[in-house]
Amino acid sequence: MSFLEIIEKIQKKPEHIRRRILILSTIIIMAIIIAMWLINLTLSTQTMIAKEQPSSPSPFLLFWQTIKSSIENLYEPLQYTNQ
Repeated sequence: MSFLEIIEKIQKKPEHIRRRILILSTIIIMAIIIAMWLINLTLSTQTMIAKEQPSSPSPFLLFWQTIKSSIENLYEPLQYTNQ
């Protein structure tokens, strides 16, 4: 039975049956996607923990340094105009 034949067969069913099929297939597909996402998240977290070096700076420190340098770059042209 081809995929198109399966779709035609489903289209001939009553609306309440088609809705059940839709809900069930959506739940199954979403469960598969969430399971794959969780597996990937777990594996990537384990990889990051294994590769993490104790001397690496904190993400918050890097973020703060980026903001600080951006603000300093904004004030640089003002310092040259005042001189």
